[in-house]
Amino acid sequence: MEGESLVNNPDNLSEGLINYLKVAYITASKSAFMWANLLCASVSVVGLVVCVVYFRKVRHHKHDDQSTAI
Repeated sequence: MEGESLVNNPDNLSEGLINYLKVAYITASKSAFMWANLLCASVSVVGLVVCVVYFRKVRHHKHDDQSTAI
């Protein structure tokens, strides 16, 4: 019952607990932002590598077709 009353009336929270919750919130937000950016960067790098490899193969294959046609 105590936790429920604290949620419903946050004015009863101690100053130390409020500061702890603020720091925890900021830390969690920074961590989530960092991991999301890391995931996006990783997907971008993988996509870049796949594109480079694919277009290099297409380019060489197209070049081989032109040389055999002559």
